[in-house]
Amino acid sequence: GGSGTVGLTATGAGNDVILNGATGSTTGNITVNADRNIAINTGGDITTAGNVTLNAAQGGSTGTITESGTGKVLTAALLTTVSDGGQTLSNANTVASFNATNTTGGAISLTNTAGTLTVTKIAQNGTAAGSDISVNNTGNLTTSTNPIATTAGANGNISLTATNGTLTVGNTVTAGGSGTVGLTATGATADVLVNATVSSTTGALTVSAGHDVVLNAGSLTTGGNVTLNSAQTAATGVINEAGAGTIGGALLTTNSKGGTTLGNNNTVSSFNATNATSG
Repeated sequence: GGSGTVGLTATGAGNDVILNGATGSTTGNITVNADRNIAINTGGDITTAGNVTLNAAQGGSTGTITESGTGKVLTAALLTTVSDGGQTLSNANTVASFNATNTTGGAISLTNTAGTLTVTKIAQNGTAAGSDISVNNTGNLTTSTNPIATTAGANGNISLTATNGTLTVGNTVTAGGSGTVGLTATGATADVLVNATVSSTTGALTVSAGHDVVLNAGSLTTGGNVTLNSAQTAATGVINEAGAGTIGGALLTTNSKGGTTLGNNNTVSSFNATNATSG
């Protein structure tokens, strides 16, 4: 209880931490270290208002972090994960911040509900196919502090989704090789705000907002195609370069209801635009 901390550790080759019963503290930090895998199963919820750290593959072997059944991480201020083989956290998590690192292969995936989820870093260092990133928060989603990136070796894809909330890109998002980037905000008042550069070497970049798509300080850069869709839920929604952000790519496709204003020094090879309502 109170601010007491919890540490769960399994050492020795091939040993796992398997959570079938609840682990909790009121405000204390909870740390789980496993030589190999960490499994959060039904009944094994981790709950605290403090920080939660999940470290798999601490013995040098591969190790994953998974949620099965209804197992989840609840109310944590910051969830930090380290794996070598992937991490799938697809249940009803409710954390405020997320910081993830993965190596070798396997995807990084988080499903969450919070008023605002802040992603402070995702380092997807896996080089095997399927080393992707997917974050879906019901509520606002903000990236900050450190980059989100996949490797060229994996051609890793990145998907960031704010369901019924605004997506704010506050630090660089980089898909390696032909990896794609999808930025999505759903809901009638949900915008996508690009405050830092989003890029891929040759992969497609797609930005879809329930309301507005706004490039502030951030640019969209790829050797592939760029698609911008505003007003996917709202009656109107603009596409606008409000700051210094620019667009570089092969084909730029825009869909808006209220106007598209791209007045900066853009460098695209071709352009296809649709607008309805006004603007």
